[in-house]
Amino acid sequence: MSDFTLSARPALGGFRHDAAGVSVSEVTGFSLVSLAVPLGGEGALAAALRDGLGLALPEAGSSTVSRDGRHRLLWTAPDQTMLLSLPGFDAPVSETGSTIGGAAYLTDQSDAWAALRLSGERIGEVLERMAPVDTAPASFGPGRIARTVIEHMGVILVRDENGDILMLCARSSARSFLHAVMTTVEYLAAP
Repeated sequence: MSDFTLSARPALGGFRHDAAGVSVSEVTGFSLVSLAVPLGGEGALAAALRDGLGLALPEAGSSTVSRDGRHRLLWTAPDQTMLLSLPGFDAPVSETGSTIGGAAYLTDQSDAWAALRLSGERIGEVLERMAPVDTAPASFGPGRIARTVIEHMGVILVRDENGDILMLCARSSARSFLHAVMTTVEYLAAP
């Protein structure tokens, strides 16, 4: 019998790059759980999230942050949110389920997504070249979220309280997405 050891690896190997007033870094160690609201169960879910994690259900186009700052609830579609936890839960569905009870249908999405963080004074210039969404701080302030397409790949953009942008994309296209982001950053860095 063979001995195999499996170990988790970040989708982009812990990528980090700083250039042209922009820092691009892979976010690792997070968990992401999809919460689907049962028919007529929005009130029960809102109470469970408030009592269990200190979270409010977000409005369309926004996110909310827990009291301890570890969890962010992302509005992703009507009657659907995603719970992003940093650092992540070890067993995302069972830990989220024990916290909110049966108030939502839960699906672990952690390994299906990759995340990049954009920070620096020129992130607006990067985003305006890539995303067909107005991400200027005046209209896309802290807590705002947008589902969009960048280079034909579905992406979720979230502005955090520091003004950074978290970009979530499918793990299967993470390398292509990173290439698209870095091509734009390198364009800005060119003389």
